[in-house]
Amino acid sequence: MTPKESKRFRWESDFFSLTKEYILSVHNSIFDLVHVGRFDHDELYSMPIPLRNFYYNRLIKNKEKEEKAMEKAKGVHEATPSIRR
Repeated sequence: MTPKESKRFRWESDFFSLTKEYILSVHNSIFDLVHVGRFDHDELYSMPIPLRNFYYNRLIKNKEKEEKAMEKAKGVHEATPSIRR
């Protein structure tokens, strides 16, 4: 084993651990909830998974509603003729 390999963590196996994709999805949802949802990282990390998923799904639903409202308002604004004075 080379010195570079001995310093590296050996978390290659997924047999007794979570997959890399799952870990990435958890941390992505925590990132979104911290930056948009005003939660604390430690609070989210220790939160029960179903509750964290509930808040994440609500965040997504609210952002989709906001996006639709913005598109609707933008469409109404573009449809109204401008009046020159």
